[in-house]
Amino acid sequence: MRCAGSVVAQLADGGFFMASQFEKGAAEPIPDQLPVRGALEAKPVSDDAQVVAEGEQVHPHLEKYRQVLVTARPVAVEAAR
Repeated sequence: MRCAGSVVAQLADGGFFMASQFEKGAAEPIPDQLPVRGALEAKPVSDDAQVVAEGEQVHPHLEKYRQVLVTARPVAVEAAR
């Protein structure tokens, strides 16, 4: 699995691609490939990860890619349960 920056306009901040989605030695996936292992939404640590994950920006990515990794300020363990 490889992570690549936003290569598709509808993509979040990045995506998780399988090696088979890249040409040999290429840094970016083959054009028009969707990230088969999910999307990445990266926010500054000043943002709350739970708020971002539940927000309007992530929802379409979750619908399309089924998995979204959100990075931001960590959520307390008790709050995440």
